[in-house]
Amino acid sequence: MTDTNSAAVIVGATGGIGSALVRRLARQGWRLLLAARDADRLQALAREVGAQALPLDATDSTAVNQAFAKASQLFGTA
Repeated sequence: MTDTNSAAVIVGATGGIGSALVRRLARQGWRLLLAARDADRLQALAREVGAQALPLDATDSTAVNQAFAKASQLFGTA
């Protein structure tokens, strides 16, 4: 199944659950913005699945808000 109209921001993308979700959604054709603290792991995962990457600390509410603003720029709004 492909869903090229769907987009998501995955915070904690490099963790176990996050990376499994990323891979599943990528296989289904979702457009993804991946976010996590470890920039190296994040970039590697983004390259693997063809997604955008944005290093951030999820405890920083300003950074999280900026991630969603970036997703709106990349993917548009619903």
